Amino acid sequence: ASELPHPKDRFRCRETIGRAGRIFLNSIQLARQKCMKRQLKGQLSLTIDCRAAQTGDKRTDDQLSRAETKLHNTLEKACQNVLLGGLGFPGACSDLDGPPFSIENLHTCLRDINNEKAADLVDTEFPLP
Repeated sequence: ASELPHPKDRFRCRETIGRAGRIFLNSIQLARQKCMKRQLKGQLSLTIDCRAAQTGDKRTDDQLSRAETKLHNTLEKACQNVLLGGLGFPGACSDLDGPPFSIENLHTCLRDINNEKAADLVDTEFPLP
């Protein structure tokens, strides 16, 4: 029989989920803003799609990739011994592969939700013509 996670582990995981999500959102929004600003200054070709998952700009794509890797690694480290269902997940997240709700499911959920939020923020700051 497996032991239940220590309350401190559950608390640390819960706190990390919120913090990691915020850091990820800030990182990807900043990467996209910088890409758009470089385009406005004429430093980056207009053929680059700063809003796309893969923008075509190595610098921006590297920043987005690093942010996603950091999100995954942070969640993995903080939540590896925690049953996410005990924290209320999946909640608003999809659990496409069924119970138990995994760290991979959590990563996908936070990535997708925050990518949508970043897109909305970028669209507000840099409206499409």
